Amino acid sequence: MSRLRIGFRSVFKKKYEIELFDFLLENTDEFNIPFTGLDLWNSKKSDIKVLQVEKRIEYFHFMYIPIFPIGKIWTLRKKDGKLYDINSVKYKIESRIKKTNYPIYTFSFPILIFLSISTYLLITYGKFYYRDYKSKKSKQEKILVLKEKLNKLNPPFYLIINQNKSPSKSFRRVDSIVDEVYYLSKLPKKLDTFTTSTLDNVFYSTFAQNKLVRSKISKNNLDTLISNINEFRAKRLVNILTKDELEAPKLEIDFHIHGLSIINNGKPITFEGYIENNNLNNQWVFPKDSLLLTGKRIDASYIAKKNGDTSNLTLLFTDSQKSYKYQVIGTYINSQGTIAFIDKSIKKLN
Repeated sequence: MSRLRIGFRSVFKKKYEIELFDFLLENTDEFNIPFTGLDLWNSKKSDIKVLQVEKRIEYFHFMYIPIFPIGKIWTLRKKDGKLYDINSVKYKIESRIKKTNYPIYTFSFPILIFLSISTYLLITYGKFYYRDYKSKKSKQEKILVLKEKLNKLNPPFYLIINQNKSPSKSFRRVDSIVDEVYYLSKLPKKLDTFTTSTLDNVFYSTFAQNKLVRSKISKNNLDTLISNINEFRAKRLVNILTKDELEAPKLEIDFHIHGLSIINNGKPITFEGYIENNNLNNQWVFPKDSLLLTGKRIDASYIAKKNGDTSNLTLLFTDSQKSYKYQVIGTYINSQGTIAFIDKSIKKLN
């Protein structure tokens, strides 16, 4: 383990011709005390064998990194290439030359500390402000989308409203619009409170099964509810859905290391089976004729036979009125303990 090194060193700053200092030129032999300071480049002896005055900067260092300058040191390099101390005539020398500042590199350590702290703060707070900017931008974009949707849609359509100061939301159906007044239907108060994680289709089915209460709201108030999307504690309109959107299947299909998962976030739908499009027979095991209620999940198991096999499946679903097809493609790998499906593609065909 290396020792911590701390102390004083000097570094060459500038050389001056001896002719500038007539009081030295005729008396160089009188200055015969060798310079004993620790020099950064250990250049107390040099191939330079010219009579000249050299200014050095003495600094305090930690692990050879300058922390702050201590002062100026004046040395005389004689024709033997060695350095000699001439600090005894320091003031005479400095009276003959222009005053200069300490070089910035003699403050390297505090500069490095400052840059490190600044970089850390910039990265930390930069990420925070960037996330905040992205969040605000996303919310503003959503506000524009909701307002545009509100202006374009014809009744009936549905509003989802988050309640203020409560992790709950409620459901409204817009039945008609007259002179910028929206006439609504809603559930009775005791039924009109759902958690924010409740799936949209649960609202929709509950709506169809209960007697509704009539109400109305102005266009300006609806715009305010949309604008409140940035206010966590305010009552706010978070989504606008059409009947077609609510009645369409909302399936989340994804690969995992054992096969496939299928989650239904929409109306109830039945999984009818699958078709293998690339003749990899008997490598998938699916549950048959599975009714996927809202929020339900089913899993399919993959029986691995060959590393690098690509599965190309067509999954078949029905809601008793219409059939739906999804194409699922993925390549199985098992390499160096890593099991996964890569090059995945999942898309709805109709």
